Amino acid sequence: MEKFSIITFGCRLNQYQSEKIREWLSACNLSYTKNPEEADLLVINGCVVTHRGERDTRKAIHKYHKKGKRIIATGCYIKLPYVKPEKDIEFKEFHDILDDFTPLSHPVLGQTRHRTLIGIQEGCDFRCSYCIVPYTRGKARDRNPEEILREIGNYVKNGTKEIVLTGTDIGSFGKTSGVKLHILIREIKKNFPDLLIRLSSILPPHVNMEIIDLFREDILMPHIHLPLQSASDRVLRSMRRPYKLKRYLKAFWQLYESNPNMAIGTDIIVGFPTETDSDFEETYKIMEQLPFAYAHVFLYSKRPMTDAAKLQELPYSLIKQRERALIELVDSKKKAFVRKFRGKTLAAIIEYKNHKTIKGTTENYIKFISHDSELNIGEGDIVKILVNEEYKAYAKATILSQVL
Repeated sequence: MEKFSIITFGCRLNQYQSEKIREWLSACNLSYTKNPEEADLLVINGCVVTHRGERDTRKAIHKYHKKGKRIIATGCYIKLPYVKPEKDIEFKEFHDILDDFTPLSHPVLGQTRHRTLIGIQEGCDFRCSYCIVPYTRGKARDRNPEEILREIGNYVKNGTKEIVLTGTDIGSFGKTSGVKLHILIREIKKNFPDLLIRLSSILPPHVNMEIIDLFREDILMPHIHLPLQSASDRVLRSMRRPYKLKRYLKAFWQLYESNPNMAIGTDIIVGFPTETDSDFEETYKIMEQLPFAYAHVFLYSKRPMTDAAKLQELPYSLIKQRERALIELVDSKKKAFVRKFRGKTLAAIIEYKNHKTIKGTTENYIKFISHDSELNIGEGDIVKILVNEEYKAYAKATILSQVL
């Protein structure tokens, strides 16, 4: 039996699409292996959001091409106009890969995934000056809501306890389907009342009272990613972000106050070409003031076809200096967030268990470790835990009970 493997770079949407490819090829009498070295067919799902993502994708393609693997490249990487397929390397869209293989039966779900990504839309209608995604993913378009519900139903039957709704710009859901995001979420909860539902990322303009109510009613888990990128209105304007700092802060506090356990994460770009010392200081101060649970700090990455690529870049040493300062601050914010819940009880899902250790993730996205391994619980169980102490930005916890 021919073996295949998948290498995935980049965002959660890529991860979701790679999982669908894995399920489909498994139904086509191909055998999946995690080890690319063992594979006859290798699908490389590439990313070009940053220079590093593009470089790593290209290196993986060349590495395994030299080893004689049959390679199908997919994802954003194949959309770059200057990237052309080499001999014996196939460039295929996600849906084309599915179309080119005929399953022996209906696609079957593979191993049980207790937390499952669900892609609900693709594409973005915003045009941030540094972002290449609109050129690689296209305009915002929704999946059919009924198709989404059917897919979730299949996963629930296979043991999924939690889903994460993802996409390029999920807050825009409803543009092509006519079904707003909050309506879709309520339909999911109505059909699967015991299912835990988590949002991935949402932009400030899409934070409205309908979304806030979902958190207040515990329909959504108390965790959200709210990208900031910069706290300087001047830089936000040159980035062409669809909000000002005032709008971001309003969305942040509405979300934060919607649930006492709320965790909010963010993204920051350091070293955008127009960022001055005072602009960076504004960002640092806001990051210092807001009770973020975590943050991802990215160095500005010049991308082809974007307006920002025409701007003069800042010195690399200056960008790295700003990055180090923010990373140090972010590390302290992570630890402070965990300490906030010391002595408190949280719901959590068990993701790993052996004879010594249990690991999992709480409702508000705190990774925890427990040594209550003698308990009669297993991977995928929903439990109540008591947070004991902060441990390297994680939590040591005692498992109190299983939630049936």
